[in-house]
Order: sequence, then C-alpha cells, then structure tokens
Amino acid sequence: MILKITDSNEDYSMNIYKLSLFEFGQKEYHPFIATQKWDIVEIDLNENTPRGIIRQLVKNVIVRPIFDKTNITVRVMQLLCEIVPDSAGELRASFLKDKTKFYVIVKELSERYGW
Repeated sequence: MILKITDSNEDYSMNIYKLSLFEFGQKEYHPFIATQKWDIVEIDLNENTPRGIIRQLVKNVIVRPIFDKTNITVRVMQLLCEIVPDSAGELRASFLKDKTKFYVIVKELSERYGW
C-alpha cells in the first residue's frame, strides 16, 4: 500500500491512501501511520509540510519526496535532511556555501533513491 501525503485534490487509485499535509502533522494520525505496512510513502515537500516527524513515523520504508528540484527553499532542504540523514551535513553546508554543489548533490540523491 502507498501512503500519499499531499494537499493535491487529485484522485488516486484504490491502493493509495491519501493524507493531507495538515493531517500528517496531527498527532491523532500518527498511530495509524506508524502501525501500517507501507510499501512507499510519497510526501510533498513545501512550506506547509510539518517538520520533525517524517523519519519518526515512517521508519524502514521508502520515502519518495515530491518537490520542485529547481527552486529548493530552506524548509525543503531541512525536510530533505530528515529523509536522508546520512547526507544532512553535506546538504546543509552546500546549501549555505555553494548552491551549485547543493543542486548537484540533490540530483545525485534523486538518481540514487529514484525521486
């Protein structure tokens, strides 16, 4: 089953469970999210995406972020760090010091993880 966390109004197939970004941030939904067996979690990364809960709730599952790879904000960068904590230091440093290198790293991560 696929968990799609988005504010999109699009209808999805029967094997996709959709939560809004607001619902994802509400503690009432966390037990449900954490106890289900998800094949993939797709999450929209934008200014409305709650921080600090992605890895806590969706451990040991593929997380596929959906975001604009040409215009990454500070918040989206911070959310990417939650998704790929092993690359967090490199992402943060390059975001602050060398945007060209940052976008190269994001491209490499996208290719490695199939984003």
